[in-house]
Amino acid sequence: MKKTIISLIGLLFITNICFHLFIWTGIVAKHERKNHQAMARMQIKYADWKASENITQGGGISSAARISIFGTKVNGYKSGKSKFPALQTLQSTSNNFSGVSSAILSEVAHRSNIESYKIHNKLNPTVVIYNRVPKCASTYMQTLLQIASKYFGYSVIKSKDYHTWHLNNKQIKEFIKKIKTLTTETYPGKDNQIVPLKYIYNRHLYYVDFSHFGKHQPMYINIIRDPFEQARSLYYFNRLQGHYSRLPGKYTEYQKNLTFEQCVSENMEELKNCDVDTELYVKWFCGHDSKCFMDIDYAIGKAKKHIDTHILIGLTEDLPNTLKAMEKLLPTFFPTISEIYMRNKIRNSGNGSLNDIPSTEFVEMMKNKLVYSYEIYTYVKLKFYRTLKELKII
Repeated sequence: MKKTIISLIGLLFITNICFHLFIWTGIVAKHERKNHQAMARMQIKYADWKASENITQGGGISSAARISIFGTKVNGYKSGKSKFPALQTLQSTSNNFSGVSSAILSEVAHRSNIESYKIHNKLNPTVVIYNRVPKCASTYMQTLLQIASKYFGYSVIKSKDYHTWHLNNKQIKEFIKKIKTLTTETYPGKDNQIVPLKYIYNRHLYYVDFSHFGKHQPMYINIIRDPFEQARSLYYFNRLQGHYSRLPGKYTEYQKNLTFEQCVSENMEELKNCDVDTELYVKWFCGHDSKCFMDIDYAIGKAKKHIDTHILIGLTEDLPNTLKAMEKLLPTFFPTISEIYMRNKIRNSGNGSLNDIPSTEFVEMMKNKLVYSYEIYTYVKLKFYRTLKELKII
């Protein structure tokens, strides 16, 4: 009996030791994983700067940097796997894009006065502003940029102000000051060199001309889509019930159940009741000058001038080539972003309410009402495809 008790005590003692060793091993392994991820992030940052130097010199991204970017799991992200399974399927034609029509290429050749997008040496190289246009794959792009930031060593700052698009002078100065603070932050790079941190700031906001206030202009990027499709998508998005609706209580049940065509038919003289701004693209790129809202000729001219200062304005309808152009024009930020796009099954918050098929007559009528936005859209589209041609993407 005594021997049995001693054996049981010994067994309990050994079991207790094994249990604590198991717990301790798990804690150590967890910390080792965290350390490995931290080291991987730093290695990727170094690989990014190395790759950026190679690309700038025309050599392309090195195979070692490519392996570092795609062969390491960092912060929960791994190539081929998305961290955002709850997002719904992107409702655009980007994945089905099969080529550029001969009509577009012919128009690009004919409109020789429209130049391609170019890098401007006077721009701030460490800050990109993505003043995203609503319902132009902006949620999708935010997800992609967030994933890419883990690979390429920049930070994404997302504004939660979704509705203040137009600023007064005081607000503009505060915004410029906020962006300027981003340019002063650094981290120790390779060989202890001081490297400025890179940022992408994204917000729904009309174009801000920093140079007008005597400040260093950041780099701008954007994406737009066919104006009719943008207006239609925004209409249904604003009426969504549930998680993605940011306008609770604004619409009655009757209004929520109207199709876009029905709403416009009932509000021909007040299209704002259907969330349609016929001059949205003009205002977006013209900016905050009061004349942008009173003189359409001035506004269109100013908008085109501001569009010319962008590094790139891509198209939702041709997202793959948009990303390829981003790689070429901004290699320090997006050296292989099109590959991340292909490897990650990223999804976007679609509307889920675009099942109605508008009549041909309605589409044509709306295109006539959106004529000013189409003027900007056509200008951007031709500029975009001229850029693709010069970059030898198409």
